[in-house]
Amino acid sequence: MRYIAILLTASLLAGCATTKDEHIVPFTRQQTSALLKNARPPQAFGLTVYNTERGPVFAGSHRVHAGHAAQMPFQNRSDPKAPVVGFAARGIKDIPALIDTASRENWIVPSVAQDIAIVPLAGPNPFETQAVHVYDEIGGMAGLLHKLMLDTLHVENVVFYIRAASGPLGPPARWVQNPSPSAVLGVPFLRAFSYVTLDFPARSAIFSSTLPFPGASDDSLLVKLPLLDIRGVLGVEGTLRGEPTTFIIDTGGDFELALNDPEEPTVRRLAIGDLVVPPEISVVSAREIGLGEIEYPRIGRGLMARYKITFDFRNRQIWVERPSAR
Repeated sequence: MRYIAILLTASLLAGCATTKDEHIVPFTRQQTSALLKNARPPQAFGLTVYNTERGPVFAGSHRVHAGHAAQMPFQNRSDPKAPVVGFAARGIKDIPALIDTASRENWIVPSVAQDIAIVPLAGPNPFETQAVHVYDEIGGMAGLLHKLMLDTLHVENVVFYIRAASGPLGPPARWVQNPSPSAVLGVPFLRAFSYVTLDFPARSAIFSSTLPFPGASDDSLLVKLPLLDIRGVLGVEGTLRGEPTTFIIDTGGDFELALNDPEEPTVRRLAIGDLVVPPEISVVSAREIGLGEIEYPRIGRGLMARYKITFDFRNRQIWVERPSAR
């Protein structure tokens, strides 16, 4: 039986639905075995796997074509700040995906993985992991999508982790609704580009495959500083209450600032480089919003939504600009 038919049967047995009220039902051992029955080695697709302390790294994945770029509108109708964009694959358009700079993997629901013919990977054992950007006990298995399109921009050999449960992505997609993301585009996907700009006020994202970021005008630029790699996700240096602090940049998080044990509901002094954020930043408990225990404070999209932010991967810089005048 072909992989698509096997996965479809597994999804149906698990009670897969399409409404926002559907339940998340972990796969049984038999369903997981069915999903992996036709797994292929990464080398069959030109991928080389390196094992690291953060899990496998798939060299040769996320290939882009030189000179391509795309501007994609945010799709979410309930939260204008949520960076949800639509991609296409195998003739299916507008698959909603959350851009998440705190996720060190790409994630996808099994029903969509089936529809776009994602091939599970094994070498010889499956490549399995659990999300670490949120608290989630359900893991997933790596699979390969031959081609993904953002408008006319092609990305080939995209590695997604297929969540081992029917229903919505839930925690990995931050329970975003309207639409509920079928996928998460994490840091491995974003790093394939020369730069990615999230213009929150304009509700759009720009992806550039190889063209360098042209820079920002003196009138619009608020700060430019080094873009850090912190255990596979994106971060910056700043200060919190006057103390030097390393922050994780969390575009998936619907909050301004998340701490493990906030002493007060607001923070008066927070800066990113030389950019001093306006006072009275709202603070939430990381555990109470489903992040679990976090190692670094997180700056969420509630704070970033004031700005136009460019992740300049080629030069390892982050550019923060005032929103474009309208």
